[in-house]
Amino acid sequence: MGWGTTTSPDETLPDVPRCANINLLNYTVCRRVFPELPATSRILCAGVLEGGIDTCKRDSGGPLICNGQ
Repeated sequence: MGWGTTTSPDETLPDVPRCANINLLNYTVCRRVFPELPATSRILCAGVLEGGIDTCKRDSGGPLICNGQ
């Protein structure tokens, strides 16, 4: 959830926070998909392997909500 830009390259900011449904990725998948990142078994990894859903500018620091919590 975040107030990040919804268009690129121009920055259009939403009036309300936006949500995206993404998947939690297990450690093995995370290491395979993001080999350049320092992933360990203690780090939460989430995303959409097919792409198309992502964070954008000004989303950093936004919460990750799982099952309403």
